[in-house]
Amino acid sequence: MGIETADRAEYRVPSLDFHMSAVRAAPELKEQIMAGFTPYAPALSTTTWEFERVGLLTFSMDGEPILGPVARLPGFYTGVAFHSGGFAYNPAAGQLLAEFVADGHTSVDVAAFSPDRFDQRAVNEYLATTIPQSQAVRRKH
Repeated sequence: MGIETADRAEYRVPSLDFHMSAVRAAPELKEQIMAGFTPYAPALSTTTWEFERVGLLTFSMDGEPILGPVARLPGFYTGVAFHSGGFAYNPAAGQLLAEFVADGHTSVDVAAFSPDRFDQRAVNEYLATTIPQSQAVRRKH
């Protein structure tokens, strides 16, 4: 089960030593998840939490995924910035990345998602600001 917290503040990763275990969910989210999912799976009303995982959503400047080879790093391919659409995008992204690695190109045109589509000056300005998640999302999937 999962939940997205659209009004969550931006979380800046403090160092290269960062580990996701440092991020915690607000305690009230468990209650929200149970309230939202129990009508669909009544057995949940008698369950307890064994563990939880918290993830960070990633966004690009234009709200679109970043997918493909990185020109400045030959042999490096990336698939990121799927914001909360990871479960929807991951299978297709994996297929496309495999095509890039194996064939040097994809079976469909994904140039619009190129990691190299951003102007470096604009990237630096974007990364220097704090943008609330609710303003970062430009579209829903």
